[in-house]
Amino acid sequence: MNLAEATRPWVVELNIEGRRQHLAVLGGFEYHTAYRKEFNFYAMATKGGVARLDVPALVRQIESLKTKYRGIFIVAFPHWGLDYGWKEPKQAESARRLIDAGADLIVGHGAHRFQEIEQYHQRWILYGLGNFVFNSPSRHAEMRSPPYSLVALLTFRESARSLKLYPVLSDNNRTRYQPRPLDPPEFDDALHMLRERSSDWVFRTGEDRGGRYMEWSLGASLPSHHF
Repeated sequence: MNLAEATRPWVVELNIEGRRQHLAVLGGFEYHTAYRKEFNFYAMATKGGVARLDVPALVRQIESLKTKYRGIFIVAFPHWGLDYGWKEPKQAESARRLIDAGADLIVGHGAHRFQEIEQYHQRWILYGLGNFVFNSPSRHAEMRSPPYSLVALLTFRESARSLKLYPVLSDNNRTRYQPRPLDPPEFDDALHMLRERSSDWVFRTGEDRGGRYMEWSLGASLPSHHF
């Protein structure tokens, strides 16, 4: 309903096998003058809308949350990036500032296709998940862009955290607006693209009822209070 509500972090307390774990998600929509003028997208003090991606403000929020909650896990969830392109330098700069402030994971979105994955200071940056349900015609072929996106699953256990990524075909012109898991040749193609453009990282692949996936550890869980 207003800027204060739009920028409020989502914080939840999880019970992980008898341990208390706080999780926070902070978002923001990259500022574009056209979006403000044509669509009036952005929240203001007394006007509803979406939170503008304000990196200095997010840095302050992250630092405050780290002080307030012992062992909190913070996910930054920015909407950013060039449509149908790989990451831009300003994305990398912003992501690293957020991690330097204490963010544990960056999960970006907004480019309509997947983007690079990078490790920075033992933390992970997913620059772009891509589309899931997106009710507009795709421009992947026109933009010569990979038709792939990612579905992310973050799992907390008592001893460790892990991240699974399920690549999906998200070109609406091919899927008739119904994204689907990749078949084996598509999965290999997507994996090859990510390996070429991303940090070298160790992961395992597998398949479950959600489809083929990549999975890797985010490290051991931090000590936390018992319930």
